[in-house]
Amino acid sequence: MNIPHEEDFVGRGVSYCATCDGNFYKGKTVAVIGGGNSALASALYLSDLAEKVYLVHRRNEYRASEFLQQKVTEKSNIEPILGYIPSELITDGKKLTGLKLTKNPDLATAPGSHFTTLFLSGIFVAIGKIPSNDLVAPLVDLDESGYIKTDEVCKTKTPGLFAAGDCRVKSLRQLVTATSDGALSATSALDFLSNQ
Repeated sequence: MNIPHEEDFVGRGVSYCATCDGNFYKGKTVAVIGGGNSALASALYLSDLAEKVYLVHRRNEYRASEFLQQKVTEKSNIEPILGYIPSELITDGKKLTGLKLTKNPDLATAPGSHFTTLFLSGIFVAIGKIPSNDLVAPLVDLDESGYIKTDEVCKTKTPGLFAAGDCRVKSLRQLVTATSDGALSATSALDFLSNQ
């Protein structure tokens, strides 16, 4: 979100993974920041745990698929907050207690107050990921988002080069899948070396 003290409150109200940390917010009020598929999927997941979910997006419409947008409208405890951006964390010094939002200046003509405050226990940031794969880009094939393409045992197009974890194309980015990739890569590397 690039707002003051965001990093200070990771694990104390700020999270980047709804499936990882959602259970800490059962029966509480949370916000999801973003408007793409990941954000709406996170909001839907959290709506089954939290009492209320604010879905904050800087634009006046979501970029997510029509299917996810429809599912969100069907959930009575998800409230969209469109045209606002996070500007300030509200805390008690130890944990998050709220979030101040500012009207997106690019949408200044849109109706509504220029500021609003949400009182909540957690924020889930789902505004996209940028993989840092520049170092190996000449040696691998990347998908349109910049993730490394591999086969099922983590082999890349370069013999002897394997990719594991969140840097590679996958549907779920979790510690458990990264660990699995590590085991697959290590086994594949041993097989490669033993055949040289």
